[in-house]
Amino acid sequence: THFGLGAYRQDGFIAADKESESVSKTLEYAYDDFCIARLADSLGHADLAAEFGGRAQSWRHLYDPVSRCFRPRRNGQWLTPYDPRRVDFNHTEANGWQYRFAAPHHMSEHIKLLGGDDQLTAVLDSLFTIDSATTGREQSDITGRMGQYAHGNEPSHHMAWLYHFAGEPQKTADRVARILSDFYTTRPDGLIGNEDCGQMSSWYVLAAYGLYDVAPTSQQWLIIPPRHEQMSLTFADGKVFTTRRTGSGPIRRVSFNGTRLTRSWLSHAEVSGGGELVFELGDSGTWGKPPTHGRVRRRRPPESWRHHGQLRPVIVSGAACG
Repeated sequence: THFGLGAYRQDGFIAADKESESVSKTLEYAYDDFCIARLADSLGHADLAAEFGGRAQSWRHLYDPVSRCFRPRRNGQWLTPYDPRRVDFNHTEANGWQYRFAAPHHMSEHIKLLGGDDQLTAVLDSLFTIDSATTGREQSDITGRMGQYAHGNEPSHHMAWLYHFAGEPQKTADRVARILSDFYTTRPDGLIGNEDCGQMSSWYVLAAYGLYDVAPTSQQWLIIPPRHEQMSLTFADGKVFTTRRTGSGPIRRVSFNGTRLTRSWLSHAEVSGGGELVFELGDSGTWGKPPTHGRVRRRRPPESWRHHGQLRPVIVSGAACG
Protein backbone atom coordinates (compact mmCIF):
# COMPACT_ATOMS: atom_id res chain seq x y z
CA THR A 1 0.00 0.00 0.00
CA HIS A 2 1.10 3.56 -0.69
CA PHE A 3 3.85 4.85 1.70
CA GLY A 4 3.77 1.75 3.89
CA LEU A 5 0.16 2.11 5.02
CA GLY A 6 -0.53 -1.58 4.40
CA ALA A 7 2.16 -2.68 6.84
CA TYR A 8 1.11 -0.02 9.33
CA ARG A 9 -2.50 -1.18 9.26
CA GLN A 10 -1.59 -4.86 9.50
CA ASP A 11 1.26 -4.82 12.03
CA GLY A 12 0.79 -1.53 13.87
CA PHE A 13 4.14 -0.22 12.59
CA ILE A 14 6.24 -0.09 9.43
CA ALA A 15 9.37 -2.26 9.31
CA ALA A 16 12.56 -0.89 7.77
CA ASP A 17 12.63 -3.71 5.20
CA LYS A 18 9.16 -2.80 3.94
CA GLU A 19 9.39 0.98 3.46
CA SER A 20 11.99 3.74 3.58
CA GLU A 21 11.74 6.34 6.38
CA SER A 22 9.85 3.69 8.35
CA VAL A 23 10.32 5.30 11.77
CA SER A 24 9.13 8.73 10.67
CA LYS A 25 6.14 7.37 8.79
CA THR A 26 5.03 5.13 11.66
CA LEU A 27 5.23 7.95 14.20
CA GLU A 28 3.53 10.49 11.96
CA TYR A 29 0.75 8.08 10.98
CA ALA A 30 0.13 7.48 14.69
CA TYR A 31 -0.28 11.20 15.27
CA ASP A 32 -2.52 11.48 12.19
CA ASP A 33 -4.71 8.74 13.68
CA PHE A 34 -4.94 10.72 16.92
CA CYS A 35 -6.25 13.71 14.95
CA ILE A 36 -8.75 11.50 13.11
CA ALA A 37 -9.92 10.08 16.44
CA ARG A 38 -10.43 13.57 17.86
CA LEU A 39 -12.41 14.65 14.79
CA ALA A 40 -14.53 11.49 14.85
CA ASP A 41 -15.22 11.99 18.55
CA SER A 42 -16.30 15.58 17.99
CA LEU A 43 -18.74 14.39 15.30
CA GLY A 44 -20.20 11.70 17.55
CA HIS A 45 -18.68 8.70 15.73
CA ALA A 46 -17.66 6.69 18.80
CA ASP A 47 -16.62 3.53 16.91
CA LEU A 48 -14.32 5.43 14.58
CA ALA A 49 -12.90 7.41 17.49
CA ALA A 50 -12.11 4.17 19.34
CA GLU A 51 -10.56 2.53 16.26
CA PHE A 52 -8.28 5.41 15.36
CA GLY A 53 -7.60 6.17 19.02
CA GLY A 54 -6.23 2.65 19.36
CA ARG A 55 -4.14 3.04 16.21
CA ALA A 56 -2.78 6.33 17.55
CA GLN A 57 -0.79 4.27 20.08
CA SER A 58 1.20 2.58 17.31
CA TRP A 59 4.29 4.59 18.28
CA ARG A 60 4.74 2.10 21.14
CA HIS A 61 5.91 -0.61 18.74
CA LEU A 62 9.04 1.37 17.85
CA TYR A 63 9.90 2.45 21.40
CA ASP A 64 13.01 0.57 22.50
CA PRO A 65 13.23 0.45 26.33
CA VAL A 66 16.98 -0.17 26.21
CA SER A 67 18.01 2.82 24.11
CA ARG A 68 14.84 4.75 25.08
CA CYS A 69 14.58 5.83 21.44
CA PHE A 70 12.17 5.15 18.61
CA ARG A 71 14.23 2.54 16.81
CA PRO A 72 13.87 0.92 13.38
CA ARG A 73 12.75 -2.71 13.22
CA ARG A 74 13.67 -5.25 10.56
CA ASN A 75 12.38 -8.83 10.34
CA GLY A 76 10.67 -8.41 13.70
CA GLN A 77 13.83 -7.39 15.52
CA TRP A 78 15.53 -4.12 16.37
CA LEU A 79 17.84 -2.86 13.65
CA THR A 80 21.42 -3.46 14.82
CA PRO A 81 23.82 -1.73 15.21
CA TYR A 82 21.96 1.39 16.26
CA ASP A 83 23.27 4.94 16.64
CA PRO A 84 20.67 7.67 17.39
CA ARG A 85 23.01 10.29 15.85
CA ARG A 86 23.03 8.49 12.51
CA VAL A 87 21.26 10.15 9.58
CA ASP A 88 19.95 7.39 7.33
CA PHE A 89 16.90 6.36 5.36
CA ASN A 90 14.92 5.22 8.41
CA HIS A 91 14.02 8.84 9.21
CA THR A 92 12.86 11.76 7.09
CA GLU A 93 15.62 14.41 6.96
CA ALA A 94 16.58 13.62 10.56
CA ASN A 95 18.04 11.06 12.96
CA GLY A 96 16.90 9.18 16.08
CA TRP A 97 17.51 12.18 18.33
CA GLN A 98 15.40 14.48 16.22
CA TYR A 99 12.49 12.04 16.22
CA ARG A 100 13.08 11.40 19.92
CA PHE A 101 9.73 12.94 21.00
CA ALA A 102 7.57 12.29 17.96
CA ALA A 103 4.55 11.06 19.92
CA PRO A 104 3.42 14.42 21.34
CA HIS A 105 -0.21 13.29 21.58
CA HIS A 106 0.64 10.76 24.31
CA MET A 107 3.30 12.57 26.30
CA SER A 108 2.10 11.26 29.66
CA GLU A 109 2.50 7.66 28.50
CA HIS A 110 5.88 8.42 26.96
CA ILE A 111 7.09 9.99 30.22
CA LYS A 112 6.13 6.82 32.12
CA LEU A 113 8.23 4.74 29.72
CA LEU A 114 11.16 7.12 30.19
CA GLY A 115 10.94 6.74 33.96
CA GLY A 116 9.12 9.88 35.10
CA ASP A 117 9.37 13.66 35.05
CA ASP A 118 13.01 13.81 36.17
CA GLN A 119 14.03 11.50 33.35
CA LEU A 120 12.10 13.58 30.82
CA THR A 121 13.97 16.67 31.99
CA ALA A 122 17.32 14.86 31.88
CA VAL A 123 16.76 13.60 28.32
CA LEU A 124 15.64 17.04 27.15
CA ASP A 125 18.69 18.62 28.78
CA SER A 126 20.89 16.11 26.95
CA LEU A 127 19.14 16.85 23.66
CA PHE A 128 20.13 20.52 23.86
CA THR A 129 23.65 20.09 25.27
CA ILE A 130 25.31 17.02 23.73
CA ASP A 131 27.69 17.13 20.76
CA SER A 132 25.81 18.33 17.68
CA ALA A 133 27.79 16.13 15.26
CA THR A 134 25.83 13.52 13.31
CA THR A 135 26.96 10.31 11.66
CA GLY A 136 25.85 8.65 8.43
CA ARG A 137 24.85 10.54 5.31
CA GLU A 138 24.87 14.29 4.84
CA GLN A 139 21.48 16.00 5.16
CA SER A 140 21.30 19.69 4.32
CA ASP A 141 18.02 20.19 6.20
CA ILE A 142 19.53 19.44 9.62
CA THR A 143 20.49 23.02 10.48
CA GLY A 144 20.19 25.38 13.43
CA ARG A 145 21.64 22.87 15.85
CA MET A 146 21.70 23.24 19.58
CA GLY A 147 23.09 19.88 20.65
CA GLN A 148 21.07 17.38 18.61
CA TYR A 149 18.09 19.75 18.50
CA ALA A 150 17.81 21.07 14.92
CA HIS A 151 15.59 24.12 14.64
CA GLY A 152 16.04 24.30 10.88
CA ASN A 153 13.72 21.34 10.37
CA GLU A 154 10.21 20.60 11.61
CA PRO A 155 10.67 17.36 13.62
CA SER A 156 12.42 19.36 16.38
CA HIS A 157 10.04 22.30 16.62
CA HIS A 158 7.95 21.14 19.58
CA MET A 159 10.82 19.85 21.71
CA ALA A 160 11.76 23.00 23.63
CA TRP A 161 8.17 23.16 24.88
CA LEU A 162 8.14 19.67 26.36
CA TYR A 163 9.63 20.81 29.69
CA HIS A 164 6.07 21.89 30.48
CA PHE A 165 5.12 18.22 30.85
CA ALA A 166 7.70 17.80 33.61
CA GLY A 167 6.39 20.89 35.41
CA GLU A 168 9.40 22.98 34.28
CA PRO A 169 7.98 25.77 32.05
CA GLN A 170 10.83 28.08 33.04
CA LYS A 171 13.20 25.78 31.15
CA THR A 172 10.94 26.05 28.12
CA ALA A 173 11.04 29.83 28.41
CA ASP A 174 14.85 29.82 28.59
CA ARG A 175 15.29 27.49 25.59
CA VAL A 176 12.74 29.35 23.46
CA ALA A 177 14.32 32.71 24.25
CA ARG A 178 17.67 31.48 23.01
CA ILE A 179 16.17 30.01 19.83
CA LEU A 180 14.39 33.28 19.06
CA SER A 181 17.60 35.24 19.58
CA ASP A 182 20.10 32.93 17.87
CA PHE A 183 18.17 31.48 14.94
CA TYR A 184 16.17 34.45 13.63
CA THR A 185 17.96 37.56 12.38
CA THR A 186 17.35 40.44 9.97
CA ARG A 187 20.12 39.30 7.59
CA PRO A 188 19.24 37.92 4.13
CA ASP A 189 19.95 34.43 5.51
CA GLY A 190 18.15 35.19 8.78
CA LEU A 191 16.09 31.99 8.84
CA ILE A 192 18.21 29.10 10.06
CA GLY A 193 16.40 26.51 7.92
CA ASN A 194 13.86 25.65 5.25
CA GLU A 195 10.75 27.86 5.49
CA ASP A 196 8.51 25.02 4.23
CA CYS A 197 5.16 26.77 3.69
CA GLY A 198 5.75 29.22 6.52
CA GLN A 199 6.64 26.80 9.34
CA MET A 200 9.77 28.66 10.46
CA SER A 201 8.01 32.03 10.52
CA SER A 202 4.84 30.73 12.17
CA TRP A 203 6.95 29.11 14.91
CA TYR A 204 8.56 32.49 15.55
CA VAL A 205 5.22 34.31 15.75
CA LEU A 206 3.67 31.80 18.16
CA ALA A 207 6.81 31.63 20.30
CA ALA A 208 7.04 35.42 20.42
CA TYR A 209 3.49 35.51 21.77
CA GLY A 210 4.46 32.77 24.24
CA LEU A 211 1.94 30.27 22.84
CA TYR A 212 2.43 26.78 21.44
CA ASP A 213 0.39 23.59 20.97
CA VAL A 214 2.78 20.65 20.69
CA ALA A 215 -0.04 18.36 19.49
CA PRO A 216 -2.55 20.42 17.48
CA THR A 217 -6.14 19.27 18.18
CA SER A 218 -5.24 19.03 21.89
CA GLN A 219 -7.09 22.33 22.47
CA GLN A 220 -4.37 23.30 24.97
CA TRP A 221 -1.92 26.14 24.40
CA LEU A 222 1.29 25.97 26.43
CA ILE A 223 2.27 29.42 27.70
CA ILE A 224 5.46 31.33 28.54
CA PRO A 225 6.19 35.07 28.82
CA PRO A 226 5.96 36.95 25.51
CA ARG A 227 9.07 38.22 23.74
CA HIS A 228 7.91 41.84 24.07
CA GLU A 229 6.37 43.54 27.08
CA GLN A 230 2.88 43.42 25.60
CA MET A 231 1.46 41.63 22.56
CA SER A 232 -2.15 41.30 21.41
CA LEU A 233 -4.09 39.10 19.01
CA THR A 234 -7.37 40.34 17.51
CA PHE A 235 -9.68 37.60 16.27
CA ALA A 236 -12.23 37.76 13.46
CA ASP A 237 -15.09 38.23 15.92
CA GLY A 238 -13.36 41.26 17.44
CA LYS A 239 -12.21 39.58 20.65
CA VAL A 240 -8.67 40.45 21.76
CA PHE A 241 -6.21 38.21 23.58
CA THR A 242 -3.36 40.13 25.22
CA THR A 243 -0.27 38.65 26.84
CA ARG A 244 2.21 40.79 28.73
CA ARG A 245 5.06 40.59 31.19
CA THR A 246 6.23 42.83 34.02
CA GLY A 247 9.60 42.88 35.74
CA SER A 248 12.57 40.72 34.75
CA GLY A 249 14.04 37.35 35.61
CA PRO A 250 12.32 33.97 36.15
CA ILE A 251 8.56 33.51 36.20
CA ARG A 252 7.20 34.35 39.65
CA ARG A 253 3.44 34.59 39.24
CA VAL A 254 0.91 34.29 36.40
CA SER A 255 -2.66 35.53 36.17
CA PHE A 256 -5.40 35.29 33.56
CA ASN A 257 -8.16 37.89 33.57
CA GLY A 258 -7.12 38.93 37.05
CA THR A 259 -7.19 35.44 38.59
CA ARG A 260 -4.02 33.64 39.61
CA LEU A 261 -3.15 30.82 37.21
CA THR A 262 -1.28 27.78 38.53
CA ARG A 263 -1.31 25.67 35.35
CA SER A 264 1.13 26.28 32.50
CA TRP A 265 -1.45 26.25 29.72
CA LEU A 266 -4.69 27.80 28.52
CA SER A 267 -7.50 26.09 26.68
CA HIS A 268 -8.20 27.12 23.11
CA ALA A 269 -11.55 28.50 24.26
CA GLU A 270 -9.80 30.72 26.82
CA VAL A 271 -7.39 32.13 24.23
CA SER A 272 -10.00 32.60 21.47
CA GLY A 273 -12.44 34.07 23.99
CA GLY A 274 -10.08 36.98 24.62
CA GLY A 275 -8.66 38.34 27.83
CA GLU A 276 -5.35 39.25 29.42
CA LEU A 277 -2.56 36.88 30.43
CA VAL A 278 0.04 38.50 32.70
CA PHE A 279 3.44 37.13 33.71
CA GLU A 280 5.08 38.72 36.74
CA LEU A 281 8.82 38.08 36.60
CA GLY A 282 11.26 38.21 39.48
CA ASP A 283 12.27 35.53 41.95
CA SER A 284 11.80 31.97 40.76
CA GLY A 285 8.57 30.35 41.88
CA THR A 286 6.84 26.99 41.56
CA TRP A 287 4.40 28.01 38.82
CA GLY A 288 3.50 25.49 36.17
CA LYS A 289 1.18 22.51 36.60
CA PRO A 290 1.79 20.26 33.56
CA PRO A 291 -0.65 19.98 30.63
CA THR A 292 -3.14 17.12 30.58
CA HIS A 293 -3.55 16.31 26.91
CA GLY A 294 -0.88 13.59 26.92
CA ARG A 295 -3.23 11.14 28.59
CA VAL A 296 -4.24 8.13 26.50
CA ARG A 297 -7.98 7.79 26.04
CA ARG A 298 -9.10 4.55 27.71
CA ARG A 299 -12.08 3.89 25.44
CA ARG A 300 -12.03 0.21 24.46
CA PRO A 301 -10.81 -0.25 20.85
CA PRO A 302 -12.55 -2.61 18.41
CA GLU A 303 -11.38 -6.25 18.32
CA SER A 304 -9.50 -5.71 15.05
CA TRP A 305 -7.13 -3.25 16.70
CA ARG A 306 -6.70 -4.84 20.10
CA HIS A 307 -3.70 -6.94 19.00
CA HIS A 308 -1.66 -3.81 18.25
CA GLY A 309 -0.88 -3.37 21.94
CA GLN A 310 0.30 -6.98 22.30
CA LEU A 311 3.22 -7.12 19.87
CA ARG A 312 6.53 -7.77 21.62
CA PRO A 313 9.79 -6.94 19.82
CA VAL A 314 13.08 -8.78 20.27
CA ILE A 315 15.29 -6.51 22.40
CA VAL A 316 18.83 -5.92 21.18
CA SER A 317 20.97 -3.39 23.05
CA GLY A 318 22.11 -0.21 21.30
CA ALA A 319 23.50 3.25 21.99
CA ALA A 320 21.31 5.16 24.40
CA CYS A 321 19.68 8.44 23.45
CA GLY A 322 20.18 9.84 26.93
